[in-house]
Amino acid sequence: MKRRAKFIVGGVVILGALGYLIYAGVSQSVIYFVTPSELMAAPVSGKTYRLGGMVQAGTLKWEPKSLDLTFAVSDGKTAVPVLVYTGYLLLRGMVDEPERRGRYAAVVGIVGAANIPIVHFSVKWWRALHQPSTILGPEPSPIAAPIATALLVNWVAFTLLFVYFLARRIEIARLDDGAVDA
Repeated sequence: MKRRAKFIVGGVVILGALGYLIYAGVSQSVIYFVTPSELMAAPVSGKTYRLGGMVQAGTLKWEPKSLDLTFAVSDGKTAVPVLVYTGYLLLRGMVDEPERRGRYAAVVGIVGAANIPIVHFSVKWWRALHQPSTILGPEPSPIAAPIATALLVNWVAFTLLFVYFLARRIEIARLDDGAVDA
């Protein structure tokens, strides 16, 4: 009986610790969705926000030297400036060793690619937070025909562009291997 009691107490302690870790992880990663007006009315430093609104016309600026993309998001009442930090390119620029640089960038790329199905299926997993599926839902798509056509054409074009770049990259890797062997 003592052995069984120890096993149960140990299981409760492990489940309690696991529950605490889950609670702490979720509570620290909560992101608040706000409009620009709400953000400017009561900003709280140290909190992470997800900003919702429309990109204000004429505010999009790209700085190729610093790799900064800036624009303003507006909800019709208030505009908030936004800076998009291109972390992937910055990471590749920070590491000097080509092999480590490639490995680090590959990890970022894999994590980003693994996030795609999570983002896609989040529409079904958390229905209260997202609009219903627009294209791949069970019901007919509400997208207008010209927009659906443009989306399809762009998807095909970028897929072909990816295949082209991949083929060129494979060709460069083969040439590099041949140069190292020579």
